[in-house]
Amino acid sequence: DLNGARLTFVTGPNSGGKTTYCKSVVQNQFMGQIGCYVVASSARMNMADRIAYQAPQFDALQDEEGRFGTELKRTRDIFYETSPKSLVILDELAEGTTIEEKMQQSRSVLNGFNSIGNNTILVTHNHALVDNFRDNGLGQYLQVEFDGEVPTHRIIAGISRESHADRVAEKIGFSPKDIHRHLSERGYTTQTSGIK
Repeated sequence: DLNGARLTFVTGPNSGGKTTYCKSVVQNQFMGQIGCYVVASSARMNMADRIAYQAPQFDALQDEEGRFGTELKRTRDIFYETSPKSLVILDELAEGTTIEEKMQQSRSVLNGFNSIGNNTILVTHNHALVDNFRDNGLGQYLQVEFDGEVPTHRIIAGISRESHADRVAEKIGFSPKDIHRHLSERGYTTQTSGIK
């Protein structure tokens, strides 16, 4: 329910379905606005004058500002075109800079969207940022529901503080143990790294 929320924060571990959930929101908004069926048993939605979805994007050689500047330009363009009737989805914010600058820039951007009054959804692992908005009484907080170690692909109230990065790294064979084993097998190291 985005009615009156202005800011919605979606948190949860890697591979939990955050991005897929937000893509579904955008797709259903598009389908509903053109009169198609939506993927829901029932839905009530307002017409959005603009719909924007910002996903992470790396810079190209012709970009003068690097990754941070490239993504910030996209955020800027979305922000300047947003009205109170817009739907904006941001998949992370201010990537490619220090954590302190990321926090400062993200707070500024999100406070700006809150002032506009549109519906903005932020997909993030940055629970410290979400805590800041919660402490100021702004937004709603949703997280991916897990049943033990397995995502249910449901969204529930709350703020996730898990990333499962270690599980993902282990699953794809690139955990600290895998790295250490590779270095040992190739003879690149004879000392133990201290990683267990």
